[in-house]
Amino acid sequence: MKIDPSITLIPLLWCCAIINLASSKVEAKLIINEINYSVKDEDGVEDFSKEWIEIYNSGPQEIALQGWRISAGVNYVFPNYVIDPESFVVVAADPERFASFYPDAPEALGPWVGKLSNTGERIRIRDGSNKEIDQVDYADEGFWASRKTGPDDRGHEGWVWEALHDGGGRSLELVNWADKNNNGQNWSSSILEGGTPGQQNSVYDPKLVPLIESISHFPVLPKSTDPVRVTIKIDNSSRFDDLGLELFWKVDGTADDFASMDMKVNEEGAYFAEIPEQQDKSVIEFFFVLGVGENESRQWPLRILGKGNVCNYLYMVDDDYEHNDSVPSYYVIMTDAERGELEEIGRRSSQSDSNAEMNCTFISFDGKGERVRYLSSIRNRGASSRNGPPNNHLIKFRSDDSWNGQESIKFNCQYTHSQVVGSWLYQWLGVKAADSIPVKLHINGEDLAESGGPRMFGYYARTESLDSNFVD
Repeated sequence: MKIDPSITLIPLLWCCAIINLASSKVEAKLIINEINYSVKDEDGVEDFSKEWIEIYNSGPQEIALQGWRISAGVNYVFPNYVIDPESFVVVAADPERFASFYPDAPEALGPWVGKLSNTGERIRIRDGSNKEIDQVDYADEGFWASRKTGPDDRGHEGWVWEALHDGGGRSLELVNWADKNNNGQNWSSSILEGGTPGQQNSVYDPKLVPLIESISHFPVLPKSTDPVRVTIKIDNSSRFDDLGLELFWKVDGTADDFASMDMKVNEEGAYFAEIPEQQDKSVIEFFFVLGVGENESRQWPLRILGKGNVCNYLYMVDDDYEHNDSVPSYYVIMTDAERGELEEIGRRSSQSDSNAEMNCTFISFDGKGERVRYLSSIRNRGASSRNGPPNNHLIKFRSDDSWNGQESIKFNCQYTHSQVVGSWLYQWLGVKAADSIPVKLHINGEDLAESGGPRMFGYYARTESLDSNFVD
């Protein structure tokens, strides 16, 4: 049978068009590219109406956004709007306020429902079929910030996290949209005041750099007979052929310089190095230097301006540690100098109200496995009960690495049995109250709890914070 080519050609062309259309949808990619989440006036008052989110279409095809939405954090459903390839769209809490503040920027979509958190949260984009297109879990500490010396507070400074995108007049900008955008090391505060809505970010850099995904050490509380394996996972390691990592470490309190060792790659693609056995009660400081070929290397944690490598990852050697499932146990590890400073604050009545925060590693053994939170902060707390020892303590976790969903927890030493019973009673009566349970707390391996009464009976009261990180 003779086939008329004109009959088969038209369906073939339609198939090609459909295939091409499908391909363009696959190639299209929407990226959360800039976030303006914390805008404050000169008095520190928040102005939620000035919040906005910028989205970038990095693909070669236009995208019809009708029915797409921003969820988690704030909620917004896109109207009948088409975003061109390699173009930006801004969604604002208040489009009119946005237009007055950025008269040269493109017209913003909005308004949205809700407000963005000042400490960080999840922002998600979903398409019309509810498929997740992009997600960013931004924060204002940890990988999303840097540490610096804190303000003088009764003769003590400690450390604070600094991020100009958190109320400092700058937006939070993605550095390289072609790399992973849910990693804080690929974001930075804008160079320009107010950010760059609707245009290329001021910090944009197409050069690929290694992005840290996670850091761990094992054993978490080693004995003096144990070498310790330090492991670091790189989020985008597959993109490099010549990635080099170095581990720098030293024993706290010695005059020795940091020793360095090259890190090797294991079967899972993570990098590791082993620190040799150390004496009992030694505190080990460590940090990393990451490099790619001839490019400039990067260090984490960053050096403190004017201080050097003094705010690092920490672990401790403790021959006295014995695992005990019968009671929740917690360990706080500081350098000896900072442990002594925190103790001094608690001993001297003229300094006891200081809120200076010390760097620490926090380890929990509470039936949920061994959990470690590095680069946490500890300070003394309390209204009329700050003199010690022992002292009430507040542990604050990085906003990008919370513990049990908590940004902070309290360890109280004043009449702990009353606090525990009071918490249970309030909750039994239906009154909102923080959970409070009896626990063991070790500061650099030492249990400071009074064994008898009437204050402690050998236990601290661990109380979860209900709202602000540093409520007394």
